[in-house]
Amino acid sequence: MELYRRKKSKFWYADIGVGPRRVRRSLKTTDKFVARVKAKNFENQLLNQGIPAARLPMQEFISRYLASLENRVRKKTIAARKNALDNLLTFRQFTSPMQITPAIADEFLSWLLKKPIKIDKTTQKPVKFMRPVSANTNIRNLRQVWNWAIKSGYSNENIWQSVRLVKVQQQEVRILSRQEIKKMLATADRLYPDRSDIFRFYLLTGTRLNEALNLEWGDIDFVAKEIFIGRATKAKYNRKVMMLPPTAKLLKARKNLLKPFPYGDRRLKRVYERIVDKAGIDHTSIQDLRATCYSFLVSLNVPQQLIRKIVGHTGDRIGQIHYFNMPTKEVMTFTRGLAKIIG
Repeated sequence: MELYRRKKSKFWYADIGVGPRRVRRSLKTTDKFVARVKAKNFENQLLNQGIPAARLPMQEFISRYLASLENRVRKKTIAARKNALDNLLTFRQFTSPMQITPAIADEFLSWLLKKPIKIDKTTQKPVKFMRPVSANTNIRNLRQVWNWAIKSGYSNENIWQSVRLVKVQQQEVRILSRQEIKKMLATADRLYPDRSDIFRFYLLTGTRLNEALNLEWGDIDFVAKEIFIGRATKAKYNRKVMMLPPTAKLLKARKNLLKPFPYGDRRLKRVYERIVDKAGIDHTSIQDLRATCYSFLVSLNVPQQLIRKIVGHTGDRIGQIHYFNMPTKEVMTFTRGLAKIIG
């Protein structure tokens, strides 16, 4: 929406986009504040197509919201918002978004925490429920939906802002020892030989999950021995990662593929879970491969500034608090002298 004045008129005009159309209308006022209020009401009227917000069907509300996201956000974001809305309708069949109150929003969060996501095939009883972090993600996505609802005139308040998210204790990262790395890679070679290379890649480069999955061949310079990270990076800047001889070797062996690693992130996470389960390695996730790389770089006395550049951290705090760790045996070699403190 845009407010403007014509050369030969003292009144304000509104220029409003409705899909592919542009609607222009005189607001018949010289006061800019009044003009802004009138223009907003006119925009809501056009967007609602004459349907009062209180009577707008829930499915129509959802359809309009999802349509507003097209070509504006990533498909992954759209899927996350749609999933949150689907969960909301599974919780209760609302006929209008105006029916949802702060009290109902709190009930929805409690329902999410009890939602079974895995059923035992033998007993038909739930054995796994939605994690608190996933429940919080649903609430955060619904907050974004209702921000749009307020802007579009479908709601007067964001009822999801009052929902208190579940406090989640962040788990300490798991650093794999050399023996565990060897066992994990051997199991990967045996069970998933077409995917084992990417686990080596994570350990040798310290890249994030999606950074590796979004790599294109044009990002890899075999002559300069560099890998350009510019897609799906969490940091706000691009960076270059060193390419060690083993990294170059495994990438060259995959040159027949359209992309270095043409996999989906969810599928790859499940593959890693099966591999470590078969290898007998407990309490580890695929994210720990990045943390393991970080920790080994520290143990090799690589300068912190260089480590930050390699893994893509903007400061020391993230790495030192969340990524740096060591296997207990290696910690003992550094701290053995502490025993002298008690004589």
